Amino acid sequence: MKIAAYAALGLFGALPSSASQIKSANRAANASSPLHAQVVCERAGVVGRVRCDVEAQVDGARITWGDAQILDCPPFAFPLKGRIGPDDAAVRTPERWRWAFGLVAKDVGSGSISVRVRAVVCVGDACSATSVTVAAPLVVGS
Repeated sequence: MKIAAYAALGLFGALPSSASQIKSANRAANASSPLHAQVVCERAGVVGRVRCDVEAQVDGARITWGDAQILDCPPFAFPLKGRIGPDDAAVRTPERWRWAFGLVAKDVGSGSISVRVRAVVCVGDACSATSVTVAAPLVVGS
């Protein structure tokens, strides 16, 4: 089962503590940006590898470049890569890019992971760089 919760974060702000706070913060911050993003991590029953997906989407525009940077993980887990580049995108359409990445959980626990999604977004011939930071719960164990 995947837990779908995400949020935009302020600069160096504390991570929201609940899924409802994460969703609420994400809607508020993404409302003014052409770039919308979300991160989803599988709920893992045991320690080991955990799969996460991050997706960037735009409406009425197109993404010409994008990447994802893992900014923060709980102390019981660490990312296999710190940055997932444009060539690693599993889905790459003009309106939506999606990347998959792995974490290694060395202990059971729960916390939040935060990811910055950066993209070059174009409307017609006008392009601009933008980014959004999103978060999701990470749960390992029962």
